[in-house]
Amino acid sequence: MVNGLPKMMSLIIMSALLLGAASAACACAPQIQKGTEKGATAVKGDALVLVRLPDEVRASSDRNVLFAALCGEIAKAAGAEVVYVSPIYEDSLSGTAHFKSSLETAEIIERLKKDKRVIGVSPNHIIRISSQSKVR
Repeated sequence: MVNGLPKMMSLIIMSALLLGAASAACACAPQIQKGTEKGATAVKGDALVLVRLPDEVRASSDRNVLFAALCGEIAKAAGAEVVYVSPIYEDSLSGTAHFKSSLETAEIIERLKKDKRVIGVSPNHIIRISSQSKVR
């Protein structure tokens, strides 16, 4: 299994990056709040969540439906709703999800951190690649 570890880490990192890109692209007129890290901004009430997959979810042929239901339970318990869930594969140990809430970002993150099914959670940071150009 040691040989599969780098592959799994790559899969987790790529899933997180894909989720971040998809979340930013799907946000329609998001409310922006200033972050504390060098002027970083985050979408208010949004959280990117890494969820631990139970063995029975991974083993099922309906793993994507079961993962979506699991994310729905986690989101509801935290006062949020699911915006997006990543695809799940038989060898996946975790999955990513995008949650949205009317709560402040810090509050939704604190609630999610208390859930034992959640491995990690972060704000949905907005990354600006270049400055806006003026159209003439």
